[in-house]
Amino acid sequence: MKKDFRKKVIEYRNNKDTDFISTNSQKITEKLLSMKCIKDASTIMLYLDFNNEVKTDQLITKLISLRKTVAAPVTLKNERKLIPFKITNLKDGINIGAYGIREPKKDPSNELNVEAIDILIVPAVAYDKDCYRLDMVVDFTIDLLNTLETML
Repeated sequence: MKKDFRKKVIEYRNNKDTDFISTNSQKITEKLLSMKCIKDASTIMLYLDFNNEVKTDQLITKLISLRKTVAAPVTLKNERKLIPFKITNLKDGINIGAYGIREPKKDPSNELNVEAIDILIVPAVAYDKDCYRLDMVVDFTIDLLNTLETML
């Protein structure tokens, strides 16, 4: 049942036109930038969008211009692990990583300690009314979330 629902939601999202995605990504970006927790944070980790997910490049560019440290995950597929790396430049500082998803270049000087993350913005296929998320198929985010939760 979960697999069928995931497939339907992804299909629905993938059928949205670029104007719909752009307009709603802009609204989400504006909403996030207006939030106190984002304004107060110094280090924000988020995802680099894939397919028809909410577009994040504009948000990343704005956060960097606000002198925030912005990170995205690098996926270590064999270890089933996400490692936060600082995004220094969207044009030259990004590679195509595991699963064809964009990720920061693995420059050791840009690797961030998980404890440095103030805010984590997590992608999902869908959320329910209780804020539980339906992930893609492979989810390495759970371990990262569990690590962050133990620090609270």
